[in-house]
Amino acid sequence: MTEELPPRLRNMVSQLQQLQQQAQVIHTQRRQYEIQLAETERALEELNKVKDDAEVRAYKMIGNVLVTKGVNEIINELEDRKESLETRIKTLSNQESRIMKKIQDLQEKIRTEIGGVGAG
Repeated sequence: MTEELPPRLRNMVSQLQQLQQQAQVIHTQRRQYEIQLAETERALEELNKVKDDAEVRAYKMIGNVLVTKGVNEIINELEDRKESLETRIKTLSNQESRIMKKIQDLQEKIRTEIGGVGAG
């Protein structure tokens, strides 16, 4: 198959490459959110162990400043963050699944098209 690909097939291959790049970007974003979620869950776990201890102080970074905050206040903020991350992860997973389906469909069309070109 040394001859040049027909324009229709070149277009399909280009679309496939774009979809693969999109899938990679979405996968990377999802993994980053999953890492942040795991960190948030670990922080919640540790704070929940000491939330009833009045002697414990909690600190939160706000910009470049470390501020004292109530443990329960930080727990509430982390629970909100956890919920937000879970929603983002679910959304990205759905997007990733849809793109992977499009990739599979397009790969099949390309195989069919190549078979038609090779036979012609």
